[in-house]
Amino acid sequence: MEEKQVTSMSTGIRYGALLGVATIAFMALSHFLGFSDMTNTDVSGSLIISIVQYLMVFGILYLGLKYYRDNNEGLMTFGEGLSTAMFIALISGIIYAVATYIYAANFIDPNDLMDAVAESTGEDMEDMDEEAAEMMSGMMNAFASPAFMSITAFIMRIFGGLIFGSIASMILKKGD
Repeated sequence: MEEKQVTSMSTGIRYGALLGVATIAFMALSHFLGFSDMTNTDVSGSLIISIVQYLMVFGILYLGLKYYRDNNEGLMTFGEGLSTAMFIALISGIIYAVATYIYAANFIDPNDLMDAVAESTGEDMEDMDEEAAEMMSGMMNAFASPAFMSITAFIMRIFGGLIFGSIASMILKKGD
């Protein structure tokens, strides 16, 4: 009996959904444990969160590519691996972007972010001239908007998929 081969798209949907759900669970856990406080200027906690999240992304991409390779007669080219990784990144990126939009719309106050930026730069809005304060306020409102944060999350997931997918594809490739 011939073993059924899987496609890049079917693997991308399966592991992209897994990565998306894992990201949402990690985002919720970080929020409820207080690690995702964007107004905290101490970067050590956010650095640890970022490293754990990058390891999670790489791990699930790696597992997805290994699944693809193992179910295609043990063969996978670099191009097949990268296209599979990009499908995984696309599906998880969409899920991550929607979750980020919901999170930003419900839990992030742009005014708190502006105060944190002012605190970290050592400048207070009162010390700025009116034009500079207005410009900073406008930029912070744009960058702290749920739409901007969601688009940024999606783009970052795609770039992460490209980088981590390339690395995992080089490790797992077998064949031409």
